[in-house]
Amino acid sequence: DKFPKSIAESAYLSDKFSDLRFCAGNRVFIPFQRKLETWCDPCTVINKADGTDLIDVDGHRLTDVSGSYGVNVCGYERYKQFITEGWERTKDVGCVLGPIHPLLRENIDMLREISGKPEVSFHMSGTEAVMCATRLVRFNTRKNFIVLFGGAYHGWWDGVQPMAGNERVPGDVLTLKDLA
Repeated sequence: DKFPKSIAESAYLSDKFSDLRFCAGNRVFIPFQRKLETWCDPCTVINKADGTDLIDVDGHRLTDVSGSYGVNVCGYERYKQFITEGWERTKDVGCVLGPIHPLLRENIDMLREISGKPEVSFHMSGTEAVMCATRLVRFNTRKNFIVLFGGAYHGWWDGVQPMAGNERVPGDVLTLKDLA
């Protein structure tokens, strides 16, 4: 086997980490899922990132064509730099939930300048941002329905996935047909 450590790690996680099963089960269109399941194991276990390359636990250098799903839009090395600088500036605070750090103001001001918007909101993921936006829109408009664009990605939240593969069919989401 070319990837023994990755395969072993994936086998261990497959019945102990539901996120992995969910992502693998919804990564491709339903007609291709069986083919993917029998052809390859979509779990990549890495030890290091170097530029656009990922080095897996078996020592293989793999090119990350997805950019880690857009998280690292500035590149891996800049992302590592941001994490290091952020840690240096906040390490004396530790993990605190509730009180805020003075850096919050600096980040708000930078994001307002870049976006040209008067207000910002922070979230841990795009999915979380969509959930928040949906709640804010429903609260401020007093309307229950939201409209999505067909063929577009709106996150993992089942409230915005009115398509095959979603066990819960949302009754409060309308999807515009993709006209492309």
